[in-house]
Amino acid sequence: MNLITLEEAKAHLLVDHDDDDAEIERKVLEASEAVLDYLKGLLSASPSATSKAQSSRTATARSSTSTIVAALSSAGRSRQQ
Repeated sequence: MNLITLEEAKAHLLVDHDDDDAEIERKVLEASEAVLDYLKGLLSASPSATSKAQSSRTATARSSTSTIVAALSSAGRSRQQ
């Protein structure tokens, strides 16, 4: 389940062509899954385990998000040049 549409991602990246649609859609799906997994973990964790698990998931989510944003930005810039 994607949390944003392909059109929203392309608008954010200032991409106005369809050449990278499959890659952008794949990265949006990966990011959406990471966010949803993180949120599910927060909802299902017991209060005593929440802090440690949350720290680990937060670091993973931040790393994944940074990688995805960098890749998407790079793809958008390479198409604009």
